[in-house]
Amino acid sequence: MNKKNHNPLVSIVILNWNGKEHLQECIDSVIKSLYSPLEIILADNGSTDDSIEFVKSQFPAVIILENKENLGYAEGNNRGIGIAHGKYVVTLNNDVVVDPNWLDKPIEYLENDPQIGSISCRQMNYYNKDMIDSLFHYPAPELIFRRLGYKKTFNLHSPFGSPGYVIAPNGGSAIYRKTMFNQLEGFDSKFFAYLDESDLCMRAFLNGWKCLYVPQSVVYHKDSASFKKRGKIAHYFFERNRIWFIYKYFPWPSIFSHLHWIIFQEMISIGLHFLKKNGRLNYFKARIHGILGIWRYSSIRKLYVTRFQNYKIEYIMFQKKKLIPL
Repeated sequence: MNKKNHNPLVSIVILNWNGKEHLQECIDSVIKSLYSPLEIILADNGSTDDSIEFVKSQFPAVIILENKENLGYAEGNNRGIGIAHGKYVVTLNNDVVVDPNWLDKPIEYLENDPQIGSISCRQMNYYNKDMIDSLFHYPAPELIFRRLGYKKTFNLHSPFGSPGYVIAPNGGSAIYRKTMFNQLEGFDSKFFAYLDESDLCMRAFLNGWKCLYVPQSVVYHKDSASFKKRGKIAHYFFERNRIWFIYKYFPWPSIFSHLHWIIFQEMISIGLHFLKKNGRLNYFKARIHGILGIWRYSSIRKLYVTRFQNYKIEYIMFQKKKLIPL
């Protein structure tokens, strides 16, 4: 990197909803980052656990955005990034702890290639530092993005020990070029939470932006600790948004050719929901709202499907190889 006073400003947006127990460690780790200059923004989604008061007293330099209600991951981050001054912005989960040098290599790559719109950090398990939480997201056969390497031991000498191009970063620690984020008009707030980062990265991919996985950039994730309290609500949003995501981007021939994988995923979803208390009602609610809500995307589906056809070869390549070496 250049001398610190020549580095571009990076804005760290920490989305929070009743996550006071995680904020001390998360913000402490960001403050200890070796990269400078940084701007830290807490985008609070109507917390009722004194999160805001805690941050004001412990971290007076942190910029606080007080949303009066829970706007979800998508709109909460949109609002936080909306007040960010950085050339680059990070969507950092409040249950993530970062290594001191996590930003050095990513910003170097972003500065050297203006076509790189996002960076995926190597996201490891907080409780077992050798275990992967997620390296990046890849296109799965069931036509959604899945995290790669979950609960596997990281091997520095594997193909994933070196940087490479991927289709999407980990949403909990993604680094975005703000000009790209603004060009794409941010996260789709209708998604609320889950698959919203996949939706943003699909739009980035179809607009010619590149995403780079940088294994030297390490963060540690407590594996959805901030969302475990949501339970069936989280399942609802994932299942509803899965319908929207598939409909929004994929031509019917692609959907039909992957139908067996989609049905297989559907069987898994049914099994998971029907084993839970009130799971059946939640499952059907997500399906009904998903199907009834696709009209929102009918007018733009044609544009995205056309663009998908233009990028189909690259998409299939990421589906098969997952990572394209530098």
